[in-house]
Amino acid sequence: MKIALVSTESKINRPDYNVYLMQEAVKQNPGIDLILFGESFLQGYLCMTWDFESDKKTALGHHSLIFRQIKYLAKTLGVAIGFGYYELEKYVTHSIYNSYCVIDKTGKVIYNYRRRNWTWIDRYKSNYEARYRVGKCSYTFLLNGVLFNCAICADFYDNPMYSDMVSMESDFVLWPCFVVYPDIYFKHYKQSLFPDRMHNVKSPILFINSICYYAGAPGGCAVFHKGKILQELSPGNTGILIVDTDNFKPKKKGRARNQKSK
Repeated sequence: MKIALVSTESKINRPDYNVYLMQEAVKQNPGIDLILFGESFLQGYLCMTWDFESDKKTALGHHSLIFRQIKYLAKTLGVAIGFGYYELEKYVTHSIYNSYCVIDKTGKVIYNYRRRNWTWIDRYKSNYEARYRVGKCSYTFLLNGVLFNCAICADFYDNPMYSDMVSMESDFVLWPCFVVYPDIYFKHYKQSLFPDRMHNVKSPILFINSICYYAGAPGGCAVFHKGKILQELSPGNTGILIVDTDNFKPKKKGRARNQKSK
């Protein structure tokens, strides 16, 4: 299985243009099975105003026109697409989440993880408890025989979420981020300064950071595993990092299709 990690600029409040970037990235890399974009890539990380009446027009549900376009794109190009976005859940909680979605090559949503760490929310400007929410659990998904888990940005440093990540079996952990200084992660990893975090995660970690010139986020992608950087597209570069899962030792067969934390 070939996975593409994408470091490219995400336009704020331009989901139509960002879908176009998705399409171009897939077309330029034939033969990939899964393409991954960063945290809140679809609308741009800084698009929230923290006025719910305004933000609910920016956040998107799975039946929105933009989502239908991405589903069609995945189906026509025959590739699974993973991306971060601000999710509008208008049927049960009537709230906005910072989520990560994976749509398979048939155009079906097979995964929708909601960031569990609250630090993406401006608690001074927003009605935090009522309208801007965090997820309650972690869970895995299976694609082409490969088992994935996911953590969005600061989820990695929240102890309960980190414990789930260590205990749950997976072949890879997706780590979409919006990081203004991602070189810190690269530097710390090279110097082995995260012994109680990344080093204890048994599976390779797929780090994807979008570019945002306005906020000073320079992008970058990498594969982290047990104190080493196995592959790297350095911050400051627009491009795509290809990861071949055949280069990694597979887990045992016969495992559950997916797992969910308590």
